[in-house]
Amino acid sequence: MLYSVAPSSYYNFTYKDMDETVGPGAVHAPRRVLEALTPTDHEYANQWRAACWANLELEEAKPRVRRGDHIRFAEPFTFGGGLQTTTETVFEVEGRDVLRVIDHHGVRVRIPRWRARSYALAAAS
Repeated sequence: MLYSVAPSSYYNFTYKDMDETVGPGAVHAPRRVLEALTPTDHEYANQWRAACWANLELEEAKPRVRRGDHIRFAEPFTFGGGLQTTTETVFEVEGRDVLRVIDHHGVRVRIPRWRARSYALAAAS
């Protein structure tokens, strides 16, 4: 099931129920769900399962980070105010969506859902 919550909207909760045979676009099922599935010959279901397993492997390969750890992203960013980063720019993890750019005098930036992006540990605190 896909769902969305928008507290300030009149329609503050929406959902869409699907199964693996309809070719859903969301391919981030947890390991416990994938392991509980029984074998199938359905083409869409097998494609969906393969995409979910591939995403799960990518997520599990990422290093665990905590507040104070230093990371580098695989892609550069351009922020408002003209700040541009490269793949060599080091960020310090400060909070859920807040990072500090070490190379630019400690400027704080907000990158929503940054953990879903490709990153590597630069140095642990």
